[in-house]
Amino acid sequence: MDNKINNLISSADIYFYLNNAYMMGFLKLCEKVIKDKNYNIIFDKNVEDKKVPSINALIKNKDKEVEIRINPYSQIWGEIILIHEISHAIETKEMKRLVLDYASKHTFFKQVLDDLKVTYKKDDISSELLANVSGELFGNKEFINNLSLEKPSIFKKIYNFIISLANKITGNKYESLFIKDLKNKWEAAYRNTTHEQMVNNIQKGTEFSIENNSKGKYVKADRQVIKGNNPLDWEKQVENYINDIIRNNKDVNVLTDNGEILTITKDTAGKAKFRNYFIDNNGNRQYMDNNQFYTKLLAEVHIDELAQISKKINKTSILDYKNHNFAKNGFDYRSAFFEDNNGDYYKITMSIGKNETINTIYNVGKLEQRKRPVISGSSVNNNSANGSLSGNNIPQSKEKVKLPN
Repeated sequence: MDNKINNLISSADIYFYLNNAYMMGFLKLCEKVIKDKNYNIIFDKNVEDKKVPSINALIKNKDKEVEIRINPYSQIWGEIILIHEISHAIETKEMKRLVLDYASKHTFFKQVLDDLKVTYKKDDISSELLANVSGELFGNKEFINNLSLEKPSIFKKIYNFIISLANKITGNKYESLFIKDLKNKWEAAYRNTTHEQMVNNIQKGTEFSIENNSKGKYVKADRQVIKGNNPLDWEKQVENYINDIIRNNKDVNVLTDNGEILTITKDTAGKAKFRNYFIDNNGNRQYMDNNQFYTKLLAEVHIDELAQISKKINKTSILDYKNHNFAKNGFDYRSAFFEDNNGDYYKITMSIGKNETINTIYNVGKLEQRKRPVISGSSVNNNSANGSLSGNNIPQSKEKVKLPN
């Protein structure tokens, strides 16, 4: 891995002044990719595609390793790396079918795809070709809008990954602008989804934000419901979302992974906006502060997904001392795991009112912050290694490509 980082720096040194702030930022981005994915990333002026000049890069498997060669004069290095990461994150057979379908309807894009097949000497869409051609699609508003309507689950997966990248990339001005532009285009498509489409997506189970890590399933926040800074507005937004979108103004059943049926009702929506309290060490009642309340509400707008993956905690039902009409047979309690917009990870507990055969989801009553488990398949190494880029080991030299300051 150290050799790969040194090879990247050496190849960049041929073409650039490496003490330039822009270049340092880009090399740090590449270093993260090398450490995470063990890729080879090399600058090479001989990489050129005259038929598809917007790409000017070659991505291939060499000796069972991914090698990315970038023309130093392309001016879109960061875009190439970012698009590659996004495309591999969502690579599926269905995504490849979407690329072929889009090519069949758009002559220019079909020509781009055909030219890339010649470049890569492939008849079908390989992983490397998909990563390369995605740059032509992910910034295309028509493609984005069609994807949000026709394939909402794939749209959400790409959208989530772009949002995640946008939150991580802050130091490099040009890559930040690129990912910000992508983020704005995808968010615009998300906002323009109609009420009917949102209801249909949820009822069909196509807006899932259920993920997996080493400990099992969890729900990752992805629904843009809560807006503004006023907690009273948040309460109304969440109650309306559960009633209008999740329930579509009628009771809806959720089948849990272990085969139980839980019901989301108007009581669920009404209690969702409740600011929970707890008893402190001195026996005093303390209500959630605004940050805790926001997280609770964020979990509530994913109540259907949390219910699906939840597991029962208690062996016997707990008596209801407040005589709720939906809990004549007491309460059960179920737990699930939830990740908020900031990447903080929680174990949540929800109460379930029992009335004969109906199990009503009532309230997300408890949130316990936990250490986030490793995502399945991840091999991220956060430790520094010899060969890491720093201001002291960057060589200086000669006549170079002019870069912005």
